[in-house]
Amino acid sequence: MRLKVLLTGLLIFSALVSWGQEHRKVFGQNRVQYKSYDWYYYSTDDYDIHYYALGEDYAKLALDYLDEEYDKLTDLLGYAPFSKTKIFLYNSPVDLKQSNIGVDGATFTIAGQTKFVKLQVEIAYPGSIVEFKKELKYRLTKMLLDDMMFGGSLAEMFQSAYLLHLPEWFIGGAANYAAYGWSVEMDDYMRDFLTKRKTKKLNRLEDVRAQMVGQSVWNYIAVKYGRSNLSNILNLTRIIRNPEHSIASSLGISFKQFKYEWAEYYRNANATLDAAYDSPEKDNKLINKTGKVAKLTKVRVSPDGKYLAYVNNYRGKYTVNVRNLENGHERTALRGGYHVINQEVTLELPIIEWITDKKLGIIQNWYGTNYLVSYDIPTRVKQRKSLLRFNQIQGIGFNDNGKLAVISADIQGQNDLYLISMRRNAVKRLTKDKYDDLNPKFIPGTDAIVFSSNRPSDTLNLELDNINDASEVLNLFAYDLDTTTNVVHRMTNTLSNDYYPVPVDRENVFYLSDQKGIYNLYKYNFSNGIYNQVSNFRTSLQEYDINRKTHDLAFLMLNNGKSRIYLQENYNLNQTTFTPPTLRNQLEQVEFIRKRRAEAANDDLPQEEMEMGEGLFDIEQEGQGINTEQVQEEDEDEFIDTDDYKFEDEPEDEEDDRAFSFLTTYQKMQKEPSVTGPHPYETAFSSNNVITTFKIDPFRGFGILMEYEMNDVLENHKFYGGFLAITDLKSGDFFAEYRFLKYTIDLMARYDRNVYLEERLDFSGAVGSEIIQKYKKNTYTLGASLPLSVATRFDFQPFMTFTHFYNLSPDALQRSFGTQDPFALESHNTYAGVKAHWVYDNTLANGLNLYEGSRAKISFEHYQALNDNALTFSNFSIDLRRYQKISRELIFASRIYFGRSFGNHPMTYMLGGMDNWVANDSENTDQVNSPLYFSNQKDNTDILFAQFVNLRGFNYNEFSGSNVLTVNAELRFPIIKYFSRGSIKSNFLRNFQVIGFYDLGSAWTGKSPFNEDHEVNTKIVKDGGPFEAVIRTSNNPWLASYGFGLRTVLLGYYARFDFAKPMADYEIGKMQFYLSLGYDF
Repeated sequence: MRLKVLLTGLLIFSALVSWGQEHRKVFGQNRVQYKSYDWYYYSTDDYDIHYYALGEDYAKLALDYLDEEYDKLTDLLGYAPFSKTKIFLYNSPVDLKQSNIGVDGATFTIAGQTKFVKLQVEIAYPGSIVEFKKELKYRLTKMLLDDMMFGGSLAEMFQSAYLLHLPEWFIGGAANYAAYGWSVEMDDYMRDFLTKRKTKKLNRLEDVRAQMVGQSVWNYIAVKYGRSNLSNILNLTRIIRNPEHSIASSLGISFKQFKYEWAEYYRNANATLDAAYDSPEKDNKLINKTGKVAKLTKVRVSPDGKYLAYVNNYRGKYTVNVRNLENGHERTALRGGYHVINQEVTLELPIIEWITDKKLGIIQNWYGTNYLVSYDIPTRVKQRKSLLRFNQIQGIGFNDNGKLAVISADIQGQNDLYLISMRRNAVKRLTKDKYDDLNPKFIPGTDAIVFSSNRPSDTLNLELDNINDASEVLNLFAYDLDTTTNVVHRMTNTLSNDYYPVPVDRENVFYLSDQKGIYNLYKYNFSNGIYNQVSNFRTSLQEYDINRKTHDLAFLMLNNGKSRIYLQENYNLNQTTFTPPTLRNQLEQVEFIRKRRAEAANDDLPQEEMEMGEGLFDIEQEGQGINTEQVQEEDEDEFIDTDDYKFEDEPEDEEDDRAFSFLTTYQKMQKEPSVTGPHPYETAFSSNNVITTFKIDPFRGFGILMEYEMNDVLENHKFYGGFLAITDLKSGDFFAEYRFLKYTIDLMARYDRNVYLEERLDFSGAVGSEIIQKYKKNTYTLGASLPLSVATRFDFQPFMTFTHFYNLSPDALQRSFGTQDPFALESHNTYAGVKAHWVYDNTLANGLNLYEGSRAKISFEHYQALNDNALTFSNFSIDLRRYQKISRELIFASRIYFGRSFGNHPMTYMLGGMDNWVANDSENTDQVNSPLYFSNQKDNTDILFAQFVNLRGFNYNEFSGSNVLTVNAELRFPIIKYFSRGSIKSNFLRNFQVIGFYDLGSAWTGKSPFNEDHEVNTKIVKDGGPFEAVIRTSNNPWLASYGFGLRTVLLGYYARFDFAKPMADYEIGKMQFYLSLGYDF
């Protein structure tokens, strides 16, 4: 009675708290590590900030910024987590790509898995303080939203995983808005998105499109209904688990009407600009076809105007292409990077800039090291120069003769300008402060450079005590390398962002500015100090270049959701254009005036209040400049050897010995959070994944599978464990595995135990007897994996396997009693062997049972029997899979599988049936050579190594042999999701799929089905005499089936219903019905 109660409880628990699906990781992706990190962290009451070598300055910048922003962010979202947030800072995006966090991907947790949401976030320093602040805010917001919606207690995680489904525009858009507000990029995207009257459905949007459009939705709510409604909508969504109803209920308007008013708001705002702004002509579109996912990022025109270089980035793998503008021919100058899976693509690299008319300079990063590659167009020769000292490089410019280069680079959280000799291994530092100095370019015919910076004055080497004091606005500055002063020339001083300067001569510099709300081309003249607007494009220029001889303008611009390259020949660079500001720009100006008036009102406070404020904080005002006479000048001609070059230490701030009053000290303690550290990182483990599901074993029958996953925060250490309990409680599996993923080579150790108990009646003899046989297999495996890329790896796994056979039949015991063979009732075998795998997996999960990409696995296994060499065997298999997107979620999936067992005692492949097939059946169980044949006269240890191969339309073991070949093809069509206009709350409907399939396969021993003498087509007849007859038939050695099926989530389990028409020996059989659990191949 207790046993029944226990089983019932386990079944109910697995159905309520998890999703049903057998979980097997046959493929999977990797991370490539080529650096080792020793982590430290600073701790506050709300978060811990982790860093590694050369990253302490980044951590201090983050502490300063989050000191003020963290509370603002939690107030905006209306949510604060219950535990500390762990923030991991990486010195560069390249370093971040080595992280093991999230290596298993954004899995869809219906697969018997309950992923635990963790309060941790990874952030790479992007190379500038301005971008770092934005990145910090965005990543932290995204993490808080995930915890808000899917975190909480264990029960809340289970409920959210089962019931809460949020579209990308909702969460991604909220994170974008909280971090960036009404940004120029969002404004641009909406101007392009709403060009067509009929817009794409919100739930159809993916990735960047979903985030940008979602950001505009949240921005509209904040502008029209107030920012307080953001937290109301988010909290209501967590309760009722429907974002559309939450928006409607919070705003008091139907969601359909809300969408109409949202779109009209931006359409009306853009309609007023149509008369004043233009779009580039289609004839000027130069580069158009880049593929569905590829993105154009950089464009440069050669000084003589004959070549155009651009960068094409496809999921992290890029090419630098050079087009001959005279004949249209293209060549690839450089390839690099690798496909990024489940990580964000870094678009900042490579950086390209022309050195001379025929030589292109390329900044790339190769295994963590920056290189300057010079590519010669006529000879196609590449020369590589390492730039070891720099974490990241943001820009580069060359002088007229190509002998000197100026770069904008980051070292330990400080972005500065550096002068590099192209002929010698030498570098010289030009600026030295924490303000950003970006986009440097040489002014033609001079030794001066122009660059963009957020520095507040024209004085170099300014102190920046707090990152919050750094302006997010970039202006233009000019710096003469021959000067002896410590001052630069400020060119612009506006509230807009002015960047990407392109000097065309000694007098004129062109640059991009969002002064009117759209990044357009402006011109600055050194003679009169006047700037004017040149272009009036309705969409921002993302990148551009000007040929100073021909005045050709090449630029990147968003068009229909994609970046395109345009080339306008002989562009009028002398024109002056006047355009009205965008609505976003107007509102920004109103807000700026409001703040100025508030500050002016504070300045008019009574003198008593002013003195009290000064007494409370006792702030000493700093000077605005530096006495340049006291600064020792550097020899302009003196370069420093970069092989043995150390930048001088920053001067330490003098300790302030002034006495503070008790009240001042107390207020200071209240205002500043308590920060402790740095502390060394200590490995701590936590639960990451729990699986509880049903499994139907083809041989042993129904069972309950439970798996558990635990790892440390960085996911360098992973523990897996689980067991399969068959309902008779006499058979089952157990496994435990540890993986160490910190270094270049991944290590693993694993233990597997399999127990089979066979109980049946044996009628092979004259009198029936009872069969009770027990089989055990214990395997100990050590392994090493070498990831070659995110998608590819080699596995090498030596192992030891021990098998045991026990004949527990009473009849066998009785017959063997008194015999001289002490081993008649049991046997023990020991195998030493090795497994080698080549694995490729670049798939992306677009939904349940919906993959896109390719998978491949080539495996070799050798079992060397130590007891009896006659039992030695080897296995070789090839598994190829392709998931091709046809239209949105419509996927064509195909698979080819080949397996071969060979050696002294080859194992058997059994063809037919499906994985996790409910109410399954088997064929050919009475054949002596079948692994499914049991008798008291046979040791059937082969059952421990036999493999089942799927083929719908037939029972298990329809064909068997030492070789197998199958071909599967499926068309997967999530019909309701495909045609749905709104969010689908029901898991049953959202994951409902209709499939059509065709399967083909054969299993054989000896000659293959492609040979006319194969075993199915050949029969040997003997009559006991000296002669035998060989009869050849026309039997078909192939099994095939076709049909359709349904897939959906049913009672918390991913169920498959298949209707298959079998085809055997040229005949079509009756329709077969299959009910199975779990995903397809």
